[in-house]
Amino acid sequence: MSKKVELQQVENRSDVSRAADVGAAGGRAPLATANQAVPLLWLSIFDYEDTEIRSVEGTELFSAVVRAGVAAARAEALAELLQANNDLSAKTFAAAAGEMARALGRLPGERHISLFPLGIFQEMRVGERRDYVKQLVDLASLWQHCREGLSWAESSSLLQRITPGVEAIFVEEDQALASYYLIGSLATQLAGLDKYLVKEGAGEKDTHPQALAVGDQGLVLGRYDGKWKLLSSGSEANLLGAWALEDTAYVVGWDGTIIRFRGGIPEAQEVPSREHFAAVHGFGPKSICVVGDNGTVVAFNGQQWQPWPVPSDAPFHCVWGTSADNMYVAGRESRVLRFDGYEWLSLPLPVDGYLIDMVGNESVVFAAGASGREGLLCYLTSEGWSIDDGLPRTVALRGLWMGWSGEIGVAPVSGNALVNQEGRWSNDPIYAEELIAVKGGAVPMAIGTRGEHSLIFSRNDGVWSVEAAVKGLRLNNLWVAGIAKPPRLEISTAENG
Repeated sequence: MSKKVELQQVENRSDVSRAADVGAAGGRAPLATANQAVPLLWLSIFDYEDTEIRSVEGTELFSAVVRAGVAAARAEALAELLQANNDLSAKTFAAAAGEMARALGRLPGERHISLFPLGIFQEMRVGERRDYVKQLVDLASLWQHCREGLSWAESSSLLQRITPGVEAIFVEEDQALASYYLIGSLATQLAGLDKYLVKEGAGEKDTHPQALAVGDQGLVLGRYDGKWKLLSSGSEANLLGAWALEDTAYVVGWDGTIIRFRGGIPEAQEVPSREHFAAVHGFGPKSICVVGDNGTVVAFNGQQWQPWPVPSDAPFHCVWGTSADNMYVAGRESRVLRFDGYEWLSLPLPVDGYLIDMVGNESVVFAAGASGREGLLCYLTSEGWSIDDGLPRTVALRGLWMGWSGEIGVAPVSGNALVNQEGRWSNDPIYAEELIAVKGGAVPMAIGTRGEHSLIFSRNDGVWSVEAAVKGLRLNNLWVAGIAKPPRLEISTAENG
């Protein structure tokens, strides 16, 4: 699908006002605002007559307002009409419309629901805005005609014309995923994620983690033999970073928290700092580095943690390197600090921005973050940092990974992940409302959210799928062991003629 019709999430918010001024700059937050695109069926709760196009500071904007009771009735009517059709895609649309009707039915009938997707138009180039406004109006009109009796064959044909390539949503036999693209995070299918909840604690044999995930209130998860399990950290601090070597792992977080796990047993570390720690990276049992707020760096020499003065007081978000004399730290300033074994060197970024993650090997280093509101991907050359100008326009990046044979992937806060293979960027969909972090290893893994759930995803054969979930607590970061594997060899089982 083209960028214009890549359908992402809806952010749900309550608004008990009549929303009379929704659409005016600075108006109150509506019940639903679209972040990256408006899900297809969200337009079905508005009639053509409910929609409005207005100009704000020279930009054509789209808005629509309807009462919740009317919206629920329209969604229910559409579900009933589509359910009577035997076409598979019609059944998928019907199921999503039914979920939307039930969710809307729980709201007070007189509450106004509004759609004012200002964020979309702010991210678009000027020439794209008129086409997208027309697409939204056409979709509202299409669903109105469908409720009034337009056959699914005709409706489907019109839908393909309005949103070319939409059939790609239904290639995979994943009804929850299709429902997400149709109605966004409003869907009640979120309850289905409970089957992924991590409930089992780690046992005595669970000592060498394949991956770690850390979160708020001392939450630590470990992946053992492909299964995620809970670890007792003995802490209530919000945890932000993790790293492991064989059977020893370190997690770090707020208020100078560093916890070492040996064989799964936690031990709080004595640290010469009470700053919030954000990341940890090591090169062996006697060479570990932790970074955090106010230019804080502390290092472990195998016996104790010691402060490491650096020429910066900026908050550090990430630390990475190939050895103790080739180490990089970066964060909320437009440069990277590199330790070469003797001193800290400053490597300025080519633009104002910040970095959230770094990856690399002996020959290349990549760094991801943001410049202004847009994603920023840089790579290090002998002349310093350069920007990857080929990266498609995105919102701020939350992380990146290196795959097999030069593959690079990046994860924006919202929307699809992106993968560069052989110099060409392509979309890499992850079914999440917000991406929190991504890391590479034997397989790439990511953390994201849907509703009340924090999810852990893994990427196998180019497809992201949910591995585990936590409900009510936020996961903040993860670590993955190993190095990327080559693609799976496909062998035909057909007999030779």
